[in-house]
This record gives sequence, C-alpha cells and structure tokens, in this order.
Amino acid sequence: MAVNNNLPNLEKALHMVGSYYVEEAKTQLKIDGTDATGRLSKSIGYRLIDGSIDIVNTIHGKAIDEGSNPSSMGSDKVSASYISNIMEWASAKGIRPRSGSMRKMANAIARSIKKRGIIKRFNYSGSNIFDRVYKKLEERIGVDIAAGYAQDIKNKLNKL
Repeated sequence: MAVNNNLPNLEKALHMVGSYYVEEAKTQLKIDGTDATGRLSKSIGYRLIDGSIDIVNTIHGKAIDEGSNPSSMGSDKVSASYISNIMEWASAKGIRPRSGSMRKMANAIARSIKKRGIIKRFNYSGSNIFDRVYKKLEERIGVDIAAGYAQDIKNKLNKL
C-alpha cells in the first residue's frame, strides 16, 4: 500500500526499515532459541499502512513476544491442535518423554503453560522480541526515516 505518492523517498525509507527490522527479528528469534519449527520466522513480514510499518506474524508470535498469562479458567482441557503444536515443537527441539507417549508429555506441558505461562527462561512473561529489536534499531530507524522525509521536502522546495 502506498504511503503517499507525494513522498516517494519516505515510502522507500519505510520499506527499507520494514525489511531490515524483519530480518533482525528473524535473527533474534534464532539467537533466543524461540523459533524451533521455523514457522514463526517464516511468517514475520511487514506492510505499510497509512504511513506506518505494521509487523505481521503468526498468532503464536504474540505468545512468544508477550508471553501467555496463566489460565484462570481452572480447566485442564486443551485443544487437540494445541497438543499437536506442542508435539511438533517438542520434536523440533529434540524433547522426548522419559516415559509414556509424546501426547501425554504434550498434555503435561500444555497444563503447565496454562498454570504458569510460557517460556521459563523469560520468567514466563514472553521474550519481548519486537521491543528489543526496535530498541536495537531505534537510532538507525530514526535516521533512515528522517533522511527519506528530508529528501522529499528538499525535492518539493526545489520545485517551487
């Protein structure tokens, strides 16, 4: 989606920022070890909406970024797709049950997530990946966007 036909350099800068932000987020996922299956990394992208960069990803990206709150519902029931996703994650991580089946292990992990939250090493509160990536790139983002906008203003003034 075009930002503004009158600001081509700003639009170009926003696309550039979106592109390197996405690449840095994918790199950080690998560093953090929070993309076992690769599905989240493949899903991360961006789009320009009304002059803003919107970072898009799969729904479980929000859980990894923000964490998941312990369930207050008290039910130990979880969906079959949730169990399947946990089994896929466990296989990708090389996690195997000491005894019993993968499904029983996945059920136990799901109950633990419902009780405590997700990602123990981040204190069950999420990795804050998108905020951390932004803070890492914040100065560069500001410089690039300002340069694009300044070039558009300069071009407009030269036409007067």
